[in-house]
Amino acid sequence: MTLGLDGSAASGFVCRDGRHVAVVAGRAVLADTASPLAQLRLDVELADGERLSVEARAVHRLPVIRARGSAPVRVEFAACRLAEERAPAGWCEVAGL
Repeated sequence: MTLGLDGSAASGFVCRDGRHVAVVAGRAVLADTASPLAQLRLDVELADGERLSVEARAVHRLPVIRARGSAPVRVEFAACRLAEERAPAGWCEVAGL
């Protein structure tokens, strides 16, 4: 799923139990700007009306500076795990902080 940090855009799907439900709204709450994916909370609303709150933590971080375009942009990629799990659950990316 993709979320705008300002809450203006949300898209994607939550997939579980063989079902794919569209994301209609969402909000990301980051730990801080020095290490934004150290702790992350996603508050998501799905097309079927369900609301989820998911906490994730970075397992491995890769901070980079993307130099394409007119101005460089700081981007951080991280393999993340759910707060209560030990195994990685997927990748997170945050840009433009």
